[in-house]
Amino acid sequence: MPSGEAALAYLRSENEERPGLILLDLNMPGLDGRKTLEIIKRSPNLKNIPVVILTTSNDERDISACYEFGANTYVQKRSISTG
Repeated sequence: MPSGEAALAYLRSENEERPGLILLDLNMPGLDGRKTLEIIKRSPNLKNIPVVILTTSNDERDISACYEFGANTYVQKRSISTG
């Protein structure tokens, strides 16, 4: 999905089957992954879907906040330098 808004619209759609797992990046345009995670985990219809955070951030504040909001796993992607 291109943004948090698009992901939530898809997840809330009555016409779409809900996924068994959500991979979520923290650095999405628009509604970021932190807020998207918080909304997902507060939604009665979505909160039981496991969420894996897949991001380049290794900031302890991000990691702690994601687990507090209900992320199941936090995976740091390697940042590839082109230079």
